[in-house]
Amino acid sequence: MRCSSWLTLALLLAACTPPQPPSDAPEPPGPAAPAVSTGAEVLLAEPPEWLRRERVALLTNRGARVGERPLWEALAEVADLVRLFAPEHGLDLALEAGAEVEDAPAEGARVETRSWYGASHEQRVSDLEGVDVLLFDLPDVGARYFTYVGTMHLAMQAAAEAGVRFVVLDRPNPLGGERMAGWIVEPELRSLVAALPVPVVHGMTVGELAGMIVGEGWLEAPREAAPLVLEVVAVRGWRRDMSWPETGLTWWAPSPNLPTFEAALLYPGTCLLEGTTLNEGRGTELSFLQLGAPWIDAEALAAALEGRLPGVVAQPVRYTPRALPGRAESPRHLGAEVAGVRLEVIDPGAVDPLGLGVVLLERILALDGAPPADEILAPEWLARLAGTPELAERLAAGETAERIAGSWRRDVEEFALRRAPYLLYP
Repeated sequence: MRCSSWLTLALLLAACTPPQPPSDAPEPPGPAAPAVSTGAEVLLAEPPEWLRRERVALLTNRGARVGERPLWEALAEVADLVRLFAPEHGLDLALEAGAEVEDAPAEGARVETRSWYGASHEQRVSDLEGVDVLLFDLPDVGARYFTYVGTMHLAMQAAAEAGVRFVVLDRPNPLGGERMAGWIVEPELRSLVAALPVPVVHGMTVGELAGMIVGEGWLEAPREAAPLVLEVVAVRGWRRDMSWPETGLTWWAPSPNLPTFEAALLYPGTCLLEGTTLNEGRGTELSFLQLGAPWIDAEALAAALEGRLPGVVAQPVRYTPRALPGRAESPRHLGAEVAGVRLEVIDPGAVDPLGLGVVLLERILALDGAPPADEILAPEWLARLAGTPELAERLAAGETAERIAGSWRRDVEEFALRRAPYLLYP
């Protein structure tokens, strides 16, 4: 049932000095980078009175930071922070994908904490008792498979039913605001990794997506529920054509296996390997930046990819996936040497993140000595990721990557028009 909702976009443009990156930051910004401030930084630069007056809950993790500090630490100093909610990977980002998240406080947090990963709608609504406003700040990566947008959608539905105001502290999309690629999710394939009818690469911030969720009637709530009150605290200084390095913001890992911007940039493509029998780099320090299988001829695959991956160079590699607590307890081909390629980003602006993944799959299936497609592809999981069975079907039929990419062009063109009213940034 659709919830008739209205949208209040609070674009708080208060001036603030951009935070200085910590000396031990994994991805320090360049010295000439323009100043960009996240929604959380804008909010805390001049904290509004309601932060103290109202009971505040926060859905977040340790990747959402203000300077060197997790947001919840900075927020607790200026707000009546009564509850924290944890998404996939937990507040401390110490759990691998799919692992159970318990109701345990993060290190250093002195606020009641509840897990919302795997929680029922009824539990989320109940958890909002005694809350006036729910803040959302999770570092999304701009790919539909990443579960934080699906988590936001579920949180918005709970807030609507509970009568709680929902405030998104916006962040730049690490992939920028102009890239779009992939099919729109087919209704029967909706899940946490395909929660919204958007392309795999959608080019929107979480704040823009929240506005689209409300404006397009994608919320489901009881008929008697009051309309959701949504506010977005906008990013200051961001443009759609900015790459992540241009923002000047420090990269804090949004999940255990995306420690660098380069891994996140290739993630929309290399994540497709989760729908195969190949290892996608899990169990190594280069998740989503290398791939392999015992039967692959590394040199032949690297040669087949030469000139096919804009902005990326593929080098032959051999490695052995191992168990990494909190990141990959049982990676594919655990303990066995695999051969494949390591992907090096040499021109981030030229990279086609999703197209890269399709090229990889096409070339792997075409290798001499490769097993049949039905022994490499996992069609059901690949369909969940792609949002359609078309990808697996077209790959199995031997279609080229270019032809496959062309098949989603209409979806992207229609989505570009549909998203236009909800864009907040030039």
